[in-house]
Amino acid sequence: MTSVLAAALGAQASLLRPEVAEYVAGAPSPGDAAGSESAPSPVAGSGQPRRGVGEGLFTRAGSPLRGLLALARPLVGPGLLITRWERDVPFRIVNAPTGSAALAAHRSFCFEGGEQVAEDVLVPTGRPGGLLDLLGRERRIEVALRASATEAGHLLLESTGVRVRLGRAHVPLPGPLGVSVRVEGGFDDELGRHTIAARIANPLVGTVLAYTGWFDYRYED
Repeated sequence: MTSVLAAALGAQASLLRPEVAEYVAGAPSPGDAAGSESAPSPVAGSGQPRRGVGEGLFTRAGSPLRGLLALARPLVGPGLLITRWERDVPFRIVNAPTGSAALAAHRSFCFEGGEQVAEDVLVPTGRPGGLLDLLGRERRIEVALRASATEAGHLLLESTGVRVRLGRAHVPLPGPLGVSVRVEGGFDDELGRHTIAARIANPLVGTVLAYTGWFDYRYED
């Protein structure tokens, strides 16, 4: 099965550097001798996809807005807002397929003041480069993303629009009410590890969530 990221990138996937391309393409099918471990694939004999697990260190993570973000929790729901802003933050991410070609991510930030969690689900749109990211445990915030490959061969996800789900309505958040999202996944040759740099920002209040760091990636049944 083609991963949600690979499907969105299409021909641009060939522009990724090898380590990033493996991450995007997913784990090999059962019996594949390549042994690459990157994105979920079914476990032989079980019919269940494998979970991708990343563990590493953010050199900086959270939001400078800190506790002020808690004021927005009634609107966005749980599993999204991070109210700490610290350096050298250990983290763990679990990527698991869910539904039709979708990918759910559960990120655990291990701050000195305690663990906080951010969740989202990536779903395909069927358009070239198009993804929809459903943020938070209750998926109330919907971010339209464009996937592409950078000149350095990294994976780049950039927002093109944001909506909030209010009951059955999906309301666009324009200009000062919205957020911009930028996520870049690469690989550091010196460290021999995957890298990640992400920022969610609002035009009025600045950084809502940001994290930069490295991680090792494996697969678990």
